[in-house]
Order: sequence, then structure tokens, then C-alpha cells
Amino acid sequence: MKENLYEPAPQAGEEELLRQRALEGAERRFGALEGERKERLFYELQLVRKMQAEGLFLLWERAISAVKRVVFPYVLSAHNCSLLCYALGITEVDPFETGSYPERLLLPGERIPPLPLFVPADKLKEAAAQRTEEERAAVELLEREIPFIDPQKAAEFFRKRPFEDEELLLKTAKQLGIEHLHSVAQLSDTLVALRFKEFMEGEPPLEFQEEAVGLLCEVGFSSEEGERIRRAFLKKDEGPITFYRLRLHERAKAEGLDEDDFDDIFDLVRREGLYTICRASYLALAQYLMMQSVSEGGTS
Repeated sequence: MKENLYEPAPQAGEEELLRQRALEGAERRFGALEGERKERLFYELQLVRKMQAEGLFLLWERAISAVKRVVFPYVLSAHNCSLLCYALGITEVDPFETGSYPERLLLPGERIPPLPLFVPADKLKEAAAQRTEEERAAVELLEREIPFIDPQKAAEFFRKRPFEDEELLLKTAKQLGIEHLHSVAQLSDTLVALRFKEFMEGEPPLEFQEEAVGLLCEVGFSSEEGERIRRAFLKKDEGPITFYRLRLHERAKAEGLDEDDFDDIFDLVRREGLYTICRASYLALAQYLMMQSVSEGGTS
């Protein structure tokens, strides 16, 4: 997948418009916006302002709305980690359900990745025609071997969000050839377990990127620092790795804690974090599979 080299120039009024659209979307999703979700949404808006990306998010909102007129796309990307994306209808994953952190998408100083929308191959041309020239620069449409689902039925499914419906879960499990399911989260975790089973024996010490960064947060790093460390591990970039390890030692000394205990966590994430996956994206996949079950004549 290509980097998103499209960075629309900031326009007057975009900051307030995005804030308004985000609050309207959050109200539709949650009713009253309170507590941690309110704090998180405003924090993400601050990150977007810092990165001057208001126009990009508004563009994504318009583009996905246009594409949904002909096909309901499947989003498998860091966008599933953002509460702002959820409020705007860019993803159907509430990141609070997966413990996902916004810096997976919004990391100051780094490019924001493009929005990839997976659509059935036979609908690619029709979906592409829905985007404006400006939207083409910010959104990638990619073919995937997935069945076409009527976009109105898909929208109704996600409006109802029947993710705990026992009959639907049973049907989805049967179609996938797995044991009975009790929730969409269990389906997501089962898909993850099947993925790891393909190339390793037993359960991995760490499965999710959210889990890896969470461990780093437990020893005092912020989620932004945790994501920077995770990326440094992936790139094997020893400069920032050494910098953050020294920060870790300083914090341990200041708090009178054992440096070795902190090092163990740091090294665990370095060693095992390479194989972790995004939990939010697997929840998106589980949701999509349940939607397919409905479209094939299951519970409505």
C-alpha cells in the first residue's frame, strides 16, 4: 500500500466543521457524549489540528459516503483505531471495544496513511466512479475476493449492530467451520488464533499491537511514545530504541524500581511485538463476516 502523499492545504473553517461533524456523529453513535469517550474524541481532534489534517478527515468522510451508495466497503487498516473515524462513519469499529489507541493512525510528525477501502472486484469500477478527483488522491480502492452486499442492507445491519445475536453468531460460526460463538469479540479472537496457528505452535506471548503498546504504557510511556517505540522495533532503528531504553532506566531510578523488571517488559515487546496484529482490524473483519451471514439469508 502506498504512502498517502496527498495533504490538502488547510482551508478556513475546516477545524470547526470537522468538530461539528464529529460531535454530530458521536451523538448518533452514543447519544450523550460523556466521560472517557468525550475526552478521547477531543484529544483526537487536537491531534488532527496539530497535524493540520482536518481537510483529510472531511475528505475521507465524503469519499466513503459516496462509495457506500454503490457498495459497502471493508476497512482493514489503522483507521479502525480512531474514535474520530468511528464518529464520522469511516469505520464501524468503536476503538474502546478493542483498547485501541489513536496514535496508531495519528502520530505527530509522521505521514497519515491513506484510507484503503476493499470492495468486490466486480464493483471496483463503479465504486471508483463515485469519487471526485480530489478524493481519489486520499482514498485507495482495492479489489478483494468478497461478495457484494447491498449497501442499504449493510447500512441497516450496522445501524442495528446485532453483534450479540445468538442465532446470527451460530450461523456465522457454522459457515466458518468453528465452534459456537458468544460474541463478535470472540469471533475476532478466534480468527486471530487461527492466523497464528498457521505459522506457530501454541499461543504467542503477545498477539495484538494494542497489547504491546499497553505494556509499554504500564512502565510509564505514553501511547504516543509506545507507538514510536513499536515502530522503531519494526524498523530495527537502534537510535530511538536506545533513547527510549535510557528514558526507561531514568524513570525506574527516579521511582526506586528495578531496572531489570522494566528491561524485561521492553525486551518482550521488542522480541514479540514484531508478530503482533491490530486487534481493531480483526474486529472489523469479524463484523464484516457477520454482515455476510445476514446478507445470505440469516437473521435480520
